[in-house]
Amino acid sequence: VRSESGEPVLLETDHILIATGSVPACPPIPGADLPGVVTSDGLLDKQDMFGHLIIIGGGVIGMEFASIYSSLGHPVTVIEALDRILPGMDKMILKKRGTDIHTGARVEEILRAGDGRGLACRFVEKDKAWEVTADGILIATGRRAYTGGLISEESSQDIKDMAMERGRIVTDGNHETSVPGIYAIGDVAGGIQLAHAATAQG
Repeated sequence: VRSESGEPVLLETDHILIATGSVPACPPIPGADLPGVVTSDGLLDKQDMFGHLIIIGGGVIGMEFASIYSSLGHPVTVIEALDRILPGMDKMILKKRGTDIHTGARVEEILRAGDGRGLACRFVEKDKAWEVTADGILIATGRRAYTGGLISEESSQDIKDMAMERGRIVTDGNHETSVPGIYAIGDVAGGIQLAHAATAQG
């Protein structure tokens, strides 16, 4: 916490609740940093829509955007590593709306399209190499707990040793961390990554 002048402010309390949420998780795909490659946060911030969108990831986030884009008449290509997309999604309805779905596919790289306009995504599906071009690419491969800036060199040893598991803060049945008096809720503590779940925990 900083004052209006920018100076650090020290606050003292008996209890601390960590609710820093999560950020998009991006796998190390070559070319993922090219302009036009976005996460869900970037796509929500975008003022207009991509003409044709490639979505890497057929989970909740990816299929939500596939449904939105296809409902509005924009062609969508979904590339999912697992053998099926999100359970409960009707593939036939999406296909009728112009969605091309590839499952059991491994993305190899993202690069500029050969004509200099748009992007190309190279992937392998059932041992066959594919290249699909589009105006934009959404990486929707999940989210990870956000703990940036929570622990510093000035933190106590207890804080530095706080129990973590695969990047998330470990809590007990009462949402308390391994440090007495410090609690964590929502995405930063794992579990169901939904806003109403974090609200109920809070």
